[in-house]
Amino acid sequence: MSDPNQEPPEDFRRWADDPENVEAADGVMAEFVAEEGVEMTADLFACRGLQHQGTAERWMERLRARFERWWAAGRPRLEDSPKIAVADATPAAEREARTLLASNLPPGAAFALTRRWRKLAAGAVEADGWSCDVYDGRASAMGRGESPVAAAGKALDSWRDFVTASRVDLSMAAEEGQSTERPPQLNAPSAGKAADDDAGRKAV
Repeated sequence: MSDPNQEPPEDFRRWADDPENVEAADGVMAEFVAEEGVEMTADLFACRGLQHQGTAERWMERLRARFERWWAAGRPRLEDSPKIAVADATPAAEREARTLLASNLPPGAAFALTRRWRKLAAGAVEADGWSCDVYDGRASAMGRGESPVAAAGKALDSWRDFVTASRVDLSMAAEEGQSTERPPQLNAPSAGKAADDDAGRKAV
């Protein structure tokens, strides 16, 4: 391995791809997965579609930060089997938001609740609230908030607004005596006028 006083490489991915660094890179990644793998997997599992790219990039930034701390510590040899501490990966506030969503959405609807991050100077990142997406066929909605419950509440409000505005129950209109048939064209000739015209032609 190179001089321990050397600055960490700017491109962590290129360093990890170097065959000379395979053993050290595997150690860094194994320790990272052991400590944060459950949360990372849950975060990725909750994503949909294009959200995966942004979520994956955030976790790569956290892996790079872990690598830089390891490098600054003198690149100590990491254990082959790091100790794994299993803990509840879903905070109480997030569980409350998921319960709120599940109890207010119809069967078949899906939702994604994810933490938002913003990039700071020097590549660092920090939490920037929460984002919630609801998928109910064409009635998709999104909400953002400082907490999981706030984001879920805004997403539900947006979903309800969409449903109220777009899903019209024609049977209710029929029960109220309102015809659901298409109205006649305004420029169509009336029956009386047609009869008069026919009578005029016969008189001639």
